[in-house]
Amino acid sequence: MRFTIFLDRTSKYDFISPKLTKLTGFTPETPEAKDAKRRERHEQLANYRQSNGIYANEDVINTEVVISASQQANLRAVTDELVSQQLLKVNYNGFTDTEIAEEYQTTGKPVDALDRGQQPPFFELRGTQVWIGVNQMTAQPVATLTKVGLTPVQAAMQQYQIYLANVYLTGGPHKVPGRSGNAILTDADFGLVVQVAYQPR
Repeated sequence: MRFTIFLDRTSKYDFISPKLTKLTGFTPETPEAKDAKRRERHEQLANYRQSNGIYANEDVINTEVVISASQQANLRAVTDELVSQQLLKVNYNGFTDTEIAEEYQTTGKPVDALDRGQQPPFFELRGTQVWIGVNQMTAQPVATLTKVGLTPVQAAMQQYQIYLANVYLTGGPHKVPGRSGNAILTDADFGLVVQVAYQPR
């Protein structure tokens, strides 16, 4: 299982080169200061529903996407990075093992490690590809739009301007009830729920 939770690791993007430090006079932050900023970002994200702006409900529609093997690898890498920076909450929606068993009996579905309704800090549409990341500089392609509503994406794009409205992370490691009453952790591919806003050309 490649999905990991790092609480103390420094992000591979979280550095200032010695040359840039010399030119700007910037002194790198201490690990304690970085941790404080990460906690602050996490609290802000927990209190704010991330979105690409605000759209009227009637202008937002669900899409269908496909995720290739390379995009799935990117999606897993980006999710790992977001978890390591505490920008995603991993708490099985606060369910205990007993509640996971009850949820499974009711829905027939496992309970994902990622809490529901979470979005990456950055996402955008480039052509028909969905890109996500910590920010624009680190974003990677993670899915390809195939349909907007029931309309093939190419036909939809000929008639409408398409904008990403919401991207929700789903799937990945999850728990299912075991025979002993303890939940069992298993792994699965990550998924995306992608919604777009549109207006006529």
